[in-house]
Amino acid sequence: MTEAYIKQLNMKKLLLFIMTMLIASIPTHAAVGDEFEIDGLKYAVTSEGNPATVSVTGYTGEPTTVNIPEAVTFQDQEYTVVEIHSQAFMYCPSLTDVTIPYSVRIIGKMAFTGTPITNVIIGESVEFIGDSAFEGCKNLTKISIPNSVETIGKMGFSGCNSLKEIDFGENLNLIDVAAFIGCSSLTKIDFGDNFTNILQAAFEDCTSLTEVRIGKSGATIDDEAFASCESLTDFIMEGPVVMHDDPFNKCTNLKKLDFPEGSSLRGSALAGSSVTEISMKNPKDIFDGAFIGCYTLETINVEGSGYISIDGVLFLNGALLIQYPAGKKNETYEVPIHVAEISEYAFFGCKNLKKLTLTPHVKEIRLSAFNNCSSLEEIYAFPFDVPTCPEFKGCSDNMTLYVPFGMEDKYDNSDWDYRVGSIRGIPTLEIPEVISKELHVGETFLIEPDIVINPEFPFLHGLTTEVKEWYFYTLPENTEVITIEDNGVVTAKNEGRAIGEYMLIDEYGGEYYGGFDITVTNEAGVDSIGSDENNAPAEYYNMNGIRVNPKSLTPGIYIKRQGNKSYKIVIPE
Repeated sequence: MTEAYIKQLNMKKLLLFIMTMLIASIPTHAAVGDEFEIDGLKYAVTSEGNPATVSVTGYTGEPTTVNIPEAVTFQDQEYTVVEIHSQAFMYCPSLTDVTIPYSVRIIGKMAFTGTPITNVIIGESVEFIGDSAFEGCKNLTKISIPNSVETIGKMGFSGCNSLKEIDFGENLNLIDVAAFIGCSSLTKIDFGDNFTNILQAAFEDCTSLTEVRIGKSGATIDDEAFASCESLTDFIMEGPVVMHDDPFNKCTNLKKLDFPEGSSLRGSALAGSSVTEISMKNPKDIFDGAFIGCYTLETINVEGSGYISIDGVLFLNGALLIQYPAGKKNETYEVPIHVAEISEYAFFGCKNLKKLTLTPHVKEIRLSAFNNCSSLEEIYAFPFDVPTCPEFKGCSDNMTLYVPFGMEDKYDNSDWDYRVGSIRGIPTLEIPEVISKELHVGETFLIEPDIVINPEFPFLHGLTTEVKEWYFYTLPENTEVITIEDNGVVTAKNEGRAIGEYMLIDEYGGEYYGGFDITVTNEAGVDSIGSDENNAPAEYYNMNGIRVNPKSLTPGIYIKRQGNKSYKIVIPE
């Protein structure tokens, strides 16, 4: 081995040593997912740079107060703390105070579940509070949600039964399912003036809650959002609200709701509530069944957007009856004359209603309109055409349907026949029982009863007054006393008394019977003959015995009565 070779070998060794030392001097950094612990807080790397970030994954320390740092250094690398990881502090038995720095954006699922914390300071950078993040923190009395928070996850603060105060931030727009369920010490909530989505059961069983304020931007309120808040008395809405199924179920002390313009009632919005009165101005929409199950509701006051209230009953465009409040005390109700359709669930659960009158223009009654009207005994139906028949589930089997004389068969041949207990005819007209008249031999008289609408049904005026047919009857022994023509004109023939009967048929086909009692005397003289018949005023009658205006006579056969004389005249074509 030559000296030159030895020098070369030593040089290589020297270079290798230098390179090793240089490599050893280069700092090494943790990779994503690597974990480390500092001062009892466990961390996991979530990003290696730009910036380098970590999440807090656990706590092994004993101090009751924890101030989470904004940044930590590990292996000469600084990491920003951006997240409290799922279950990081779950069931930590000694933790009472926590400060979350401004660097943290996410508080993960079940992060503080079951801890005895009494105080939490949340930094202004937090955007999301995860599912069950503070569930079961029974010693927590107050929480301030910073303006940066947009979402509170499912069951986020559920079961925090000592929580009395919540300050919601300005940008909160979603309170997820059951987020505050069972917070039984909470007394007042103010959501601020930003729009908020309040999801299912978000505040259910907050039994001490007395007041809620919805701000100017409004809110959507989901199923049972405030269910069983038995102390709730004031629900203040300053902006439009979209209300879904039974958000106030079992809220036994909430009696009145005043909805702002643009609000919507959807699903069974008031089901299970104890509300007695609601008011709405210019609603966006009101769904069929929005009031179903609200058995205490007595008055609905709605105005605008085509909706109108009459005596506390809700209509759309006048022709659709949407809701008769189930809690109304009235035992009778007459559907207004302008109504053509009765909505689904319109009378659902009206337990006080005993008698209902359907006026002539009603054409459609939707299927469940009268379900659970357990006291309903009588329905008076006057439509010209038989309307669709509802189900009447939960109603009496002995319910009686009354229809105008002559229409019994039409209803018997429809669904009404097997959905009601019985169908009976009723008079829509009233006529005199007996028409009495004294005549002289040779005199004539037109039997013209004074027909009036049955006063029990005044809405029929102008609708059912037309007489279609007349029939007159006399006893055989009276034929020598008088003669009577088909049109009701009576001629006195001989002295005596004639008693008989007449029948008329109205436009429904109803038959009405009345009587006449005519006495004929044989007195001669001026009175019996009459004076100057040609100068006496003339009266005209059609062949049905109905008086007509002489100025409106059309071609046909008429009875002309002038003085004591009556005779037929023909108006030619």
